[in-house]
Amino acid sequence: MAKSEKTETTDITEDLGFQQKSWAVQRVAWLVMLALSAAALLGLFGGGPFSGAEVGTDGSGLRISYDRFVRQEAPATLNIHVGAPALRADSTAQIWIDRKWLAEMEVKRITPEPESSLVEPDRILYTFRIVPSSAPTVITWYLETHALGRSRGAVGVPGGPSYPFSQFAYP
Repeated sequence: MAKSEKTETTDITEDLGFQQKSWAVQRVAWLVMLALSAAALLGLFGGGPFSGAEVGTDGSGLRISYDRFVRQEAPATLNIHVGAPALRADSTAQIWIDRKWLAEMEVKRITPEPESSLVEPDRILYTFRIVPSSAPTVITWYLETHALGRSRGAVGVPGGPSYPFSQFAYP
């Protein structure tokens, strides 16, 4: 007696055009996820090798280091390296920061504390006492970003170099 094989079939209609479009969308979605992951690792969203930036030179007496990408309402820092060319005869250094940029930030503290500050129409002028033998000195502004999107600012020394910079704040 011969065994009969029983086969069950289910009629499934194929839509090859829809399937090919679905595969194309999946490939694009994978590429987008890969690009976003790579951008995050490189610092596009903060905290990576491309997140930090510097403007200025040590030879000019003024160098600024900051984060290009920050988070809104999150802590951030602005480091200003003051060298011997920026020091005045009375062992002080004056640094100004663009007032419009500072209006988008909340200054939590400045280290070391300034000896004085002066509000001018378009900038705030800070005066620091610096022992000439300790130059270059790093002055750090601890900030909290309130802006959203691109913020442009500038830092400089009265009668000396000034450097523009920009940041982007994510929500």
